[in-house]
Amino acid sequence: MYDMTPRPDDIFSVRGYSPSDITGAMLNLPELSSRLLRESLESAQQVGASAAAASQGQAKASWLEIYFGLPDFSDPAQPLASVLYFNQPALRLCVKYDLALPAEREILRRSELPPNLGTFVTFPVFES
Repeated sequence: MYDMTPRPDDIFSVRGYSPSDITGAMLNLPELSSRLLRESLESAQQVGASAAAASQGQAKASWLEIYFGLPDFSDPAQPLASVLYFNQPALRLCVKYDLALPAEREILRRSELPPNLGTFVTFPVFES
């Protein structure tokens, strides 16, 4: 069996979304989850094969994770509407699907994430 347990040292990229980003780049993110769902539905046999390969150590199983939180409103020079936290599989798939993201603000480990984040999307992924 493969282990998909979250680890405290998992890396997350923090991206801040301004009000204008909300009408642009942030609205593209649902496309990521819909593409993943479409791929898994269209290739159910391949997903099964990927899970089997992961259990045999031939592929890496992990979670795609994107969380959201409120920005720090104390900095009026950088007004943000939302902050999103992307794990590494999420970033790789955003690049794969050419989804525009705002600049990275910081990098945090899972153990450093703020409490009470909302879940934007989580999805199992298999990478060879």
